[in-house]
Amino acid sequence: MDEQMREKFEAWFSGNGEYPKAIERSGDGYKLMTAVGAWEAWKACAAALSQPAAAEWIEWRGGAQPVADDIRVDVEFAGGDIESGTVAKAWDWTHCEEEYDIVRYRVTKATP
Repeated sequence: MDEQMREKFEAWFSGNGEYPKAIERSGDGYKLMTAVGAWEAWKACAAALSQPAAAEWIEWRGGAQPVADDIRVDVEFAGGDIESGTVAKAWDWTHCEEEYDIVRYRVTKATP
């Protein structure tokens, strides 16, 4: 978890420090149950926003897999073929200068 993200949450939830008891910690969490719930929602929202929007094609030049394993993607290969709806972990995202290098991808949906 990103400490900067937690600092932003705590600033927001405490009214920029006006209500410090609202963010008193208990171990890795918070004493106040509403803070616990708000923090979990904050993290879930941040995770959702970190994924590209569905149906938006993204140019790809190779490298580490850009989305989580269970995210379904459409991929376009250097040779022009397109494969749809496969989980990201099924593909080799590196480039080898071959016709099956992924050159574009788009998110479709996560595996249920």
